[in-house]
Amino acid sequence: MVQRAVLTLSLLLSLSCAALQNITIDDTYGDEKTGAKPSYTGGGEWHARSSQTECSDCSINPDPKQMLNQTWHDATTFVYQDPSMVKFNITGSAVYIFCILAGGEGVYTQSHLSLEVDGIELDTFDWKGEKNSPEFQYKQLVLAAPALQAGTHSISVVSKHVTIGNVILASGILFDYAIYSGEDTEVATTSTTTNPASSGSGSATSTTTRPTSSENASPNTHAHTRTIGLAVGLGLGAFITFIALLLFLRSRRALGSVKGEDPQYHGQPYTSWPRTAPPASGDMHSPVTRSPPQATAGANIRDDKIARVMPTQKSPPPYSP
Repeated sequence: MVQRAVLTLSLLLSLSCAALQNITIDDTYGDEKTGAKPSYTGGGEWHARSSQTECSDCSINPDPKQMLNQTWHDATTFVYQDPSMVKFNITGSAVYIFCILAGGEGVYTQSHLSLEVDGIELDTFDWKGEKNSPEFQYKQLVLAAPALQAGTHSISVVSKHVTIGNVILASGILFDYAIYSGEDTEVATTSTTTNPASSGSGSATSTTTRPTSSENASPNTHAHTRTIGLAVGLGLGAFITFIALLLFLRSRRALGSVKGEDPQYHGQPYTSWPRTAPPASGDMHSPVTRSPPQATAGANIRDDKIARVMPTQKSPPPYSP
């Protein structure tokens, strides 16, 4: 019982110490937890952009100050090229992709994206800038897989040309960062998933419903509410400790009743099992006095048998001289 209580306490404490946290993967600096950086492959030519670099040949030039860490990667995939891809790995149960959307009309303001997890397409996103849409919309949630099985997954963000009717359209991608939900085993925390959704004008379609939020994440500003989380963790730990103490006291009480006196013998010593009660002192030396038999059929039969075995003693004849 005591061991069971200790094991239960250990399990509950281990569960309370594991909480989900949001981890950011920057397009340039990579995973804020592991340091792993995304890879950029495919047919489109990728450009690593930042506030420190200029691209005079680029048709799309957003404001670097609006980017996470003032960096991003962009590429345009034309009809004769293979898809352009951003690849990285996560260990968690959800992933969200954030990009910049370009406004206005033109070949470079269209995005046709898909999200592949372990080689399986789980989400798509199509965006076509319109004449009156904002020039740029920053930190927009475009793809999501919010209900993955917890574990390690291979993530691919794919940008490829599409055919709509008889028209083949190119696809541009301006990748800023990704966020995934993973376990934080250091301390029990209450973390908030920041998933801002597209709020500007333009034409966008997606195959999944995405959570929304008004905050934007970054490796420096994407903090967790550790004060609240610590208080919750301590409170849960105190409650679990109280329950374990009750179980321990109960097990001690049950153990004491098992080791206590045998109520049948009241602690008297014995040398053999089973014990037999000694006979009464009067029975050891005194003859047993029986009451005369009753006149029953069984008694008459018994008397006849005795009479046949033992002759009846008769009185001697009278003396004659």
